Amino acid sequence: MRTFVKGFLYSVLSVACLLTVFAYSKPAVGDESSGGKVTLRRFLLAAGANFGGKDRVRLLYAGTDATAFSRVLGELGGVAPGDKILLKDPSRGELVKGFTNMKRRLVAAKDSGARLEVVFYYSGHSDEKGLLLNGELYTYKEVRAALDGLPADVRIAMLDSCASGALTRRKGGQWRAPFLVDESSQVKGHAFLTSSSADEAAQESDRVGGSFFTHYMVSGLRGAADISRDGKVTLNEAYQYAFNETLARTESTTAGAQHPSYDFQLTGAGDVVLTDLHGTSALLLLPDELEGRLFIRDSAGHLVAEINKPAGRPMSFGIEPGEYSLTVEQPMKLSKGTFTLKKGAKTTLAVAALEPVEREMTVSRGGVPSVSASGAKKVPVTLTIVPGLSTDPRADGPTVNNWAFNLLLGWGDYLEGAEFSGVGAIREGDASGAQLASTFNYTRGRVSGFQAAGTLSVAGGNFEGMQANGGGSVVLGDFGGFQAAGGGVLTKRNFEGFQAAGGASLTIGRMSGFQAAGAANYAGSMSGFQAGTVNITSGEASGAQLGVVNYSGEMSGAMIGVVNVAPKMGNSVPIGVINYAGDGILTPTFWGSDTMPTNAGIKMGSKVFYTTLGIGWDPREEEEIVAPVIGLGGHFDFDPVWVELDLMQQSHFHSNDWDDPSFVSKFRAVLGVRLFDWVSLYAGPTVNFSKTDADATAGLDYVWWEDTTSDGQYMSLRPGFAVGLQVEPQFGSLNSH
Repeated sequence: MRTFVKGFLYSVLSVACLLTVFAYSKPAVGDESSGGKVTLRRFLLAAGANFGGKDRVRLLYAGTDATAFSRVLGELGGVAPGDKILLKDPSRGELVKGFTNMKRRLVAAKDSGARLEVVFYYSGHSDEKGLLLNGELYTYKEVRAALDGLPADVRIAMLDSCASGALTRRKGGQWRAPFLVDESSQVKGHAFLTSSSADEAAQESDRVGGSFFTHYMVSGLRGAADISRDGKVTLNEAYQYAFNETLARTESTTAGAQHPSYDFQLTGAGDVVLTDLHGTSALLLLPDELEGRLFIRDSAGHLVAEINKPAGRPMSFGIEPGEYSLTVEQPMKLSKGTFTLKKGAKTTLAVAALEPVEREMTVSRGGVPSVSASGAKKVPVTLTIVPGLSTDPRADGPTVNNWAFNLLLGWGDYLEGAEFSGVGAIREGDASGAQLASTFNYTRGRVSGFQAAGTLSVAGGNFEGMQANGGGSVVLGDFGGFQAAGGGVLTKRNFEGFQAAGGASLTIGRMSGFQAAGAANYAGSMSGFQAGTVNITSGEASGAQLGVVNYSGEMSGAMIGVVNVAPKMGNSVPIGVINYAGDGILTPTFWGSDTMPTNAGIKMGSKVFYTTLGIGWDPREEEEIVAPVIGLGGHFDFDPVWVELDLMQQSHFHSNDWDDPSFVSKFRAVLGVRLFDWVSLYAGPTVNFSKTDADATAGLDYVWWEDTTSDGQYMSLRPGFAVGLQVEPQFGSLNSH
């Protein structure tokens, strides 16, 4: 025991020296690269809760709303990555903890002498009493008390939920028309904005991919609300834009008109600037001659912004670099176009390059226009022998075929029935029914039914039904149903159903359902299940990924594989050898136990679930022992203390015998105390199950249970202990608490 204690103390002292060097070399928080003092520092606590309780319908876009609001304040609102807390589907306790953590950060920032502002944003369920979080009530009185307890010069709260106006009514606030704005200056106090009055429903929409209020608030903050044209969006300007657009959009909905409300208790002349377009990495300039309602979508087809652009007023709009599509809706005209924004550049929209779209063609969520077969001549049966030799009288106008037989190549307009082709078939319009070919099928419009070919099937518009192929299957619009191929499957826009391929499955837009491939799966965003060698979701993913390598831009669910990576993982569950979560845990750890005096490893995972990889070393015996370790565990943070429960498997190899290791399985329950933001000490009891040679023991002498196998292996169940030190480097949201 004395040798163990001595070895462990040497390890702790060595690590402590390294930590001291790290602490003194760490730059001061709040300093800019130029060395100047920060005059304004803004913090954000954003929460999105889709589930309000078992008696409430589950929302679809509360988490998306919170992410969009967090992103715009990060890009244009001066909120640094380390100064924001984003909560997805939090419980009441997790929201309380969020306010506690925010207060701690604000208290620490007070020493910098900076002017502090804090924004609280919530999207989800609520009633006239308060916020509803997984069936638990967090009253408006508690919301106000939590906000009042934050030591900031300005506190802003935005609630996008039903009956949220009850928060403002409590102190006299009510819905009212927008007001005039004035210049920015030093102000103090609080401002509460809500998406609806005390007796109204807040509404979300599939068309905008979120709630109306947040959708228009984010569009306004990106520049649509900049009425003064000074490149800055103030609190009043943002409210004015969100109020007008939300009211106008909801007046004709089944839930009725939605009136945003406010309660401002601000002292000092002027207004609060929420976003500054001068600091954006890419800027879109809308010329004064452009007018109409603008819909901007990203390369994945997601609606980024909706802008009501009046003529005679130029407008600047700040969004991330990338490729975008634009639809301009006017009373008698519909136009479309694309544009590319480059980092650090200002791009003026080329109005002359916009192409008109015929009004009789309906645009489905930005997809390929649908072509109607009304007015086309019906041809019950058509036969094509070779190209140009067909019984289909297409020269006289569009036709609709019920039965089509093609020996070499079939070329027609619309199909309402079945088509059989020896080589291929091409349809200029829509097809409903079955389209079969030994080599390829191509339909420019919509497909409803079944499409199969030996090599390739292509649908230019939306597809509902089943697409199966020995080579590849492609849908350039939205897809609903079953898509399978021996080589690869591709849906350019959104997918709902089942997608499977021997090679790769690709959904550029949103995938809802099941995606499986022998090689790789890709989705712009995902809600469901991905299974393949490599699974990639570039945007938000909810559900599960199962593969060798899994990647998601923002994961909410489970990732099971050898390597799991997500810049944002929240409270997800990653199970793998290597896990990386940009907002999770990546902590070197050093510990000793009754079975192995010296151990070093690294914990990797989300905020609540992690894996441990490490190695142990025992120099006490004549034959040194090297012991690789792997573990799974759960982390529960109650800053500045935390609790971890984990299960570790350790194999003990003797230095002169690498073929016959002993095994120790260890369940640990440890309590950690955070001494600083970046280092913790922990200790706790363990339960050890060991399987060793009959003449060897592992751990303490006290035995709960023991037995010997027929081959001479000694098994025992013993109590034990673990004591250690953990390093928590703070980089962005990594290891935040």
